[in-house]
Amino acid sequence: AAVEAEQEPEAPAASEEEPEYEGPVAGTLPSTLILEEVRCPKCRGELEHVKICQGCGQEFAAEEVESTLAGVLRVVEECETFRRQARQLRQDEPAPETVVDPFTGKTLIEEGKKVTKTLVTRVRRMVADLLDKGGLARGQVLVRSPLSCELPQGICAKCYGRDFATHRLVEVGEAVGIIAAESIGEPGTQLTMRTFHTGGVAGQYLTGVAQVKEKRKDTLKQFWGDVRSGLVKLSPREETEPEKPEKKAGKSKAKGKKGSSRSRGGSGRLDAEQRRIVQQLVRVMEEQVKGLLRVVELFEARRPKGQAIVSEVDGVVARIETPGVKWVIIHSEQPVDPEHPEKLFGEVSAEDIKKRDGERIVRAGEELTPQLLAKLIKHKVKTVKIERRHLVPYRGVLPVREGDPVHAGDAITEGPLDPQKVLQMQGVRAVQEYLVREIQKVYRSQGVDINDKHIEVIVRQMLRKRRVVDPGDTDLLPGKIYDRFHFDRVNREIAARGGREATAEWVLLGITEASLATDSFLSAASFQKTTRVLTEAAIQGKVDNLVGLKENVIIGRLIPAGTGMTTYRNLRVQGPPGEAALYAAARASEAERLRDAFRQSDIIAGPEEALIRDLADAGAPKPEGEGEEKQEEGGQPAEDVAI
Repeated sequence: AAVEAEQEPEAPAASEEEPEYEGPVAGTLPSTLILEEVRCPKCRGELEHVKICQGCGQEFAAEEVESTLAGVLRVVEECETFRRQARQLRQDEPAPETVVDPFTGKTLIEEGKKVTKTLVTRVRRMVADLLDKGGLARGQVLVRSPLSCELPQGICAKCYGRDFATHRLVEVGEAVGIIAAESIGEPGTQLTMRTFHTGGVAGQYLTGVAQVKEKRKDTLKQFWGDVRSGLVKLSPREETEPEKPEKKAGKSKAKGKKGSSRSRGGSGRLDAEQRRIVQQLVRVMEEQVKGLLRVVELFEARRPKGQAIVSEVDGVVARIETPGVKWVIIHSEQPVDPEHPEKLFGEVSAEDIKKRDGERIVRAGEELTPQLLAKLIKHKVKTVKIERRHLVPYRGVLPVREGDPVHAGDAITEGPLDPQKVLQMQGVRAVQEYLVREIQKVYRSQGVDINDKHIEVIVRQMLRKRRVVDPGDTDLLPGKIYDRFHFDRVNREIAARGGREATAEWVLLGITEASLATDSFLSAASFQKTTRVLTEAAIQGKVDNLVGLKENVIIGRLIPAGTGMTTYRNLRVQGPPGEAALYAAARASEAERLRDAFRQSDIIAGPEEALIRDLADAGAPKPEGEGEEKQEEGGQPAEDVAI
């Protein structure tokens, strides 16, 4: 093994005597050796990579030690190979290659031997076991993330992971929130400057320049043009009654037709249902924003422009109708809950519901009323098939077809999703992944690479609140928003006393609202809406505990980050040898200056000498300094930590 040195060792000349190899020196070897392409100075043989344990000092060849990532890749490759071999096996035919049990490593069948029915059944069972076990069998590894960290204040080092500045585990006190904000904001500045420099059409895709009013006018103009051309009909009855008179019956049909063609002139000529259809179509037909405006839209958790229509239930696309406008009809099986029948109130039945004797209870297309729901419960109907109608744009291609299965939250048209709907239908994990994925999509389209953990730190703060639905036996108010860690703490306390816990739903806040909803009123008041924040704080009698950075900066205290953390408050810096002597010399010279000052003054000699001695001895090194240095070599004391 070669020891890492400042200079590369040169091969000795043939005439010179070769130095004797004495082996590695303890305490001078790193955990991983970087080897140069040189020969052994003793036998001139090839050198190999060596890894040395820092704990016990045992040496291993690099080929003998398998890294974690290499082990994961190896297991995944073995599982994929086994599944491929299982697909190739045919009963009563010779095996194309040797098959090995992925669990035990034993050979199941050798190449060329006849495959029996028992072996085929056994291999198929093993493939099913691999899928059921998940984990490495599917190439998935459970990792910690800022999104799943349960630390109430800040983020723990294990969930944050590596600090990219040092390539080591992040240290306690690192301001990871500020680092995340800078990592996201700095590329946006670069993209904006590139836009102003480039100009033209390309700039629209970098900053996503949005002219909302002009685009909405263009959308309305296009929509009413399609209405006049007959491509879109606001209601099916317009086909059968196009020349319905408006006021006077004496008007001619031709004039009535002319008036109906200009029916877009005032919204008063449209009924409520038609106005609702126009508003939905215009909202769906809006042009999507791109670039940095899309990033702002996601971080503020706003309803996106041109959002996709999503399915509200799990089911199957039954049909696609175009009776004037395009509708996607989804049929879904829903259970009938006798305790909560109101969940099905107002739904439309997709088929006839009959008794066991064949008598019809509900007709297809009939709305479920409380009376009908009572009949269903009376006759012990377990499930009903309901019909959901989704209005979709009449232009473009739909990504779904008749017969396609859909799940709640799946998009049935093209476009971005509403984060609030994703949270409502698919849960917290889905909206977290959606926000991170969509924000990364904007930056990666411009060649900017941002680590996911920076975005996850921001998204974690957007999901810190819960809205109480049922307070249970707690003192929480229904409908009020609380911090999720406070909500969990109250539930743990009430559960320990045997009470009924409260239930709450997740609340997704934009970064502006999340900043104003912080526990520190000083931090919120210095951001936006100062009068409102301070008024609410005064009325509620809030107390700011000064746990964040911003409020401590405002007050002028030491910020709780870096060495300002309480973890580092009681530590003493241990300097190199010789510093104690310099420290003592500085104190001696300071005491001499004090004596000179007292001699030149009119103070009577006496107590000042004791004062001088106290000042000179204050902070001076202890006489056991040498003993502490000796102890540091063997083991460092707990209270003296070197930084």
